[in-house]
Amino acid sequence: MSKFGLKFFFLFLLPGFAIAQSPVSYFAKQKQLRVQLSKNQKDDTTKVNLLLKQGQNYLDKLVNDQNDRDSAWNYSAEALILSKKLSYQQGIENSYELQGRTLILNGEIAKGRILYQQVAAYYHQKKDYLRQAQAWSDLAHAWPLNGSGPKERVIAFMNARKLYLRYGFKLQGAFALTGIAESYLLANELKKPEPMLFQALKEYKELNYQKVHYTYFLLSILNQLSSNMKLELYYALKAKTNMLASGDLTHAQDYYFSLGEIYRDMGSNDDAFLNYKLALENLGDGYDFKYKLIKKMADVMIAQKKGPEALLFVTNYIKKSPPPNSFEMVEMYSALGACYEAVGNDKKAEQAYIPMGALNAINYRKRPSNRSFINYNQMICNFYVRTKDYQKASTYMKMMDTISKVAVTPIVISRMMLLKFKIDSAFGKLIPAIKEYEAYKKLDDSIFSAVKIKEVSELEIKYKSEEKDKDILIQAKDLALQKKNILLLTKQNELSRLLLEKGTTRQRFIGGYTFLLMVLLGVGYWRYRVKQRMNLQLQDQKKKMIIKNQELEQLLNENKWLLREVHHRVKNNLQIIINLLNSQSAHLHDEIALNAVAESRMRVQAMSLIHQKLYGNDGVSTIFLPEYIYELISYLKESFKTAKGVYIDQQIAPLSLDVSQAVPLGLILNEAITNTFKYAFPHSSADTLIIRLTHEPPSKVMLVICDNGKGFSEEINIKNIKSFGLKLIKGLTEDLSGTFSINGNGGTTLKINFEINPGLQYKIRKETFKAPKPSFESLSWKGKTARAK
Repeated sequence: MSKFGLKFFFLFLLPGFAIAQSPVSYFAKQKQLRVQLSKNQKDDTTKVNLLLKQGQNYLDKLVNDQNDRDSAWNYSAEALILSKKLSYQQGIENSYELQGRTLILNGEIAKGRILYQQVAAYYHQKKDYLRQAQAWSDLAHAWPLNGSGPKERVIAFMNARKLYLRYGFKLQGAFALTGIAESYLLANELKKPEPMLFQALKEYKELNYQKVHYTYFLLSILNQLSSNMKLELYYALKAKTNMLASGDLTHAQDYYFSLGEIYRDMGSNDDAFLNYKLALENLGDGYDFKYKLIKKMADVMIAQKKGPEALLFVTNYIKKSPPPNSFEMVEMYSALGACYEAVGNDKKAEQAYIPMGALNAINYRKRPSNRSFINYNQMICNFYVRTKDYQKASTYMKMMDTISKVAVTPIVISRMMLLKFKIDSAFGKLIPAIKEYEAYKKLDDSIFSAVKIKEVSELEIKYKSEEKDKDILIQAKDLALQKKNILLLTKQNELSRLLLEKGTTRQRFIGGYTFLLMVLLGVGYWRYRVKQRMNLQLQDQKKKMIIKNQELEQLLNENKWLLREVHHRVKNNLQIIINLLNSQSAHLHDEIALNAVAESRMRVQAMSLIHQKLYGNDGVSTIFLPEYIYELISYLKESFKTAKGVYIDQQIAPLSLDVSQAVPLGLILNEAITNTFKYAFPHSSADTLIIRLTHEPPSKVMLVICDNGKGFSEEINIKNIKSFGLKLIKGLTEDLSGTFSINGNGGTTLKINFEINPGLQYKIRKETFKAPKPSFESLSWKGKTARAK
């Protein structure tokens, strides 16, 4: 089953969660709220609540963009002003919550968290503990579902659950516990959610709460991610049964779709088709998902050797309900291509696959999804490999190679390696082909082994509570076997008596037969004892492995703690150096010496900031550059009076860099930006500093620092640099094993190219940190037109 498919659904189902709206419901609600606002001309609390609902509606879209977040901020700001005017404290706190969520979605994590904490503190002061806990729960919902968002959600939900349980709100506490388990699933930490979900089910049962199908659904997803199809099906069926019993069909399409995927993986095509059909019948308006279900149903029919029927089914549905957007059109073309392939019409199949590939590229730019992009290109590539058009297959394979493989499952990568093997073999590239086939086999074998190991482990956990019943069953079977053996021996004795009466020859035969039977029984008993000893040995080995893993985990945590303490002490030592430089500057009167001390202080501060980030982050060896560079620029801008009117345009790739490369990069930025603020600008209203850091996978990085200042009066010879600052930049660039160039005509442009050290750990984060184009001052939003003003 597609992990992406299930994850797409379960993010919006938990009771009490902020449910993302479909496009249809969003526009209908937006129109309704605008009408209500136009009718309400009074500045009262009703208008405040309408403004907040309208702002919330912009953030509740399935996919919201910067314009939506700007609109949400404007409505929250208007509601805040009116609430203060009316002394409407509830409106003030709700406005802060909406602003906090907007800030977090804009990447301003710290400011958003502060607003939520401020709201929670207010309700605590008022002893409204339910609203205080709800504020923490709302903060959990505000976090993005990728990057560090899931871990932050865990912390917020834990704070909410503590308050709920402390003050007697047990049902909300169970909801929060389910939210914690869901967040661990999002973070791909598969060992923690199961006991939490079982505990949540226990609490729901004690409270007589009936709508527990979402909790069973999460257990099904957990076992799907753990490759335990048996338990995955078991909990998916329990989720469907509970959904029907409770009468809560709000998300029936999700449960039916998950069952369809499971049955299809099991080869039960009839059951898969039935559940896909039920999902389609229960699907609400506004979801970009109808044609995905049509494609799934067509695939089942093709697997049943019903290619013509599948083609007729898809074409009739297109006439009945044409696809409303590009995302549905991609699924439509993929369904048509698969059907035409099934009926042997390769020409029409290609005519469907070509627009599918073009729309896929467009959709990837609108809503990036590595898995979807690779999936559709893989379909086309498979088609061209099957039709032996290896040149076109190679083109689509190159497109897949340009996409990051983050969050792409190993089985998809193994299929890509198999396709590469076939393409390179066709072109006679035998050495790469052999390596690709070896990589394919290695991945395929590892996936199979991992699935089997996890299946056995999960089955053991699942049935541990039933061990007592199993022992009783085994004893009953042993007793039945003993009775059967006694009956058999009785019959043998009777047969022996009869044979003795008939003669010596038969007596010998019976004796031989009895001896053989005893030997067989002895062998059976010996094998039973051997198997019993082996089971005891396996259990002993398992206990030793568990203890060893716990020791290794403890050692890893200790090492992380020690490394974080090292960064803390380095940061403190650097701060001492900064304080000494500040003290020294107080006794200096020579301007040159004062400037030298100030520049040294800024360089030390750039390094201190790195160790401060390392100490405060979960990762203790890498720096997330957008956050670090944003804080460094803010510090430098505050340090120079000449920088107050300078507009800074920065775009930093979401790259995490090892400390050994982050330090020289930070010093380069410090040196270049300091020189710009000191010497570049003639104090005009159009002073601009542009900073770009781009990443070209897998390892190339380029830093560009550009200003529209005075530039240089004479051409700079890089080989013979006289300026100390440029010498320092050149030396630091060499530390990065990179190259740099500088141009002083019409302003100054500094370019530095280097590569990430492949021996050091680095990663690209899914979330994008955005330093706001206009700055926030006293948490007030200036909007996109601040620069023009």
